[in-house]
Amino acid sequence: MNFYLCKSTYSKRNIIFKMNKLVNIILIGIISNSLSAQVMWQFNKDTVITWNYQWGDEFDGNSLDEKKWGYWYGWARSIYPNKEQQYYTDGKNHQVSNGTLKLIARKEGVDARMVDWLPDTDTLKIDNKFYNFNKMHFNYTSGMVRSSREFVYGFYEIRFIAPKDKGMWPAFWIYGGDPNEEIDIMELKGEKPNKIHVDTHCANECDFFRTWYGKKLNWGGWANLTGSFQEGYNVVAAEWQPNYVKYYVNGKCVAISKVSFSVPKAIVANVAIPSNNGPFHPGPKKDFTMSEPFEIDYIRSWALPALKGRPANPETGDMITTSRKSNLKTSIVKPGRKDKHLFGKKREHANEGAMVSLFLSEKKKYIMYILGIEKGKDVKVELLGLSDTVLYSKSYNEFQNDLDFSQLPEGKYVISVSCGGKTVKTPIEF
Repeated sequence: MNFYLCKSTYSKRNIIFKMNKLVNIILIGIISNSLSAQVMWQFNKDTVITWNYQWGDEFDGNSLDEKKWGYWYGWARSIYPNKEQQYYTDGKNHQVSNGTLKLIARKEGVDARMVDWLPDTDTLKIDNKFYNFNKMHFNYTSGMVRSSREFVYGFYEIRFIAPKDKGMWPAFWIYGGDPNEEIDIMELKGEKPNKIHVDTHCANECDFFRTWYGKKLNWGGWANLTGSFQEGYNVVAAEWQPNYVKYYVNGKCVAISKVSFSVPKAIVANVAIPSNNGPFHPGPKKDFTMSEPFEIDYIRSWALPALKGRPANPETGDMITTSRKSNLKTSIVKPGRKDKHLFGKKREHANEGAMVSLFLSEKKKYIMYILGIEKGKDVKVELLGLSDTVLYSKSYNEFQNDLDFSQLPEGKYVISVSCGGKTVKTPIEF
């Protein structure tokens, strides 16, 4: 979202993090932690990596959880150096229903302050040039959410349907204040249903890279895909580690950025409205009145057990339940045949395989999510009783499946998940 342009509005942080050396926890064919917290396994070709759920929202209620989310950036109602046209409202462009959050853009005039705490007549500048007075007229309103917590490292994912309208600019990203660091996990445009823009931003050109002929360039760009983000639900994610960021579409890596970021970051999802002479142009059609929703099924944050002290805020990971059903339409967006894995070499992720996560749905029921599965490598799930007696066994190759154990008596069991010749087991108790 090019947030780095607004340096004059940052507030200084006094948080200093001394990052511990990253140690991956490798689990192959052993029993991991109980499902008292949700878990995601990354079945790589030579290892299985376990991620623990730390925070997120399934949007199962009737309104946005304001303990988790805020409605604006905290410093301004729009990113005006991008010449964006929208005013982010306090919940008026947000709807939570049927298990999803819907962010909606509308064409409607609003006279309001860009920065809430500044006087009306204060001036806003871009590159030290006058842009506008603080109280100004906005032609559009839109919705955004910003997490109340900040995080350091981890795995961040969103499942969504993108709006089809020309000019809409939905995004999912994490932002880190001053000193500025930003990871744009996903930026889309309504007129580009099969493309995704990924990027990083930071001070002092720390995210620049050199081409093979020595030219220094700012990292980031568009990746070409097959399918459409507008025809069904897709999952876009990023793995943020001390020395790199990997970007995923439905479990497949599409980009790798070699950056060293450490500033705590908040999670952001929004629908921006560009102008015709700014980044991510063009803007909406002249007859535009209201967008289709940027419909979000869930937002999740995962952490490696080895990273003690994460997230940045000293809170324990959430335990959640979800009423999600398996009737949500899933799309099949994936890297195109000609995709060269934007600024990344295929050998750097050739080891990667399927990602499988388990969530508690209702009593004795679980929901399993599968991403990045390869042809012929189904995920096998078994429920084991005493003496490893197999009480349930089934193979899956679809995105989402319900596991119903409601007919079993109360007691202690083990869920076994296998993929690509590797098995993980986790104890559960009814």
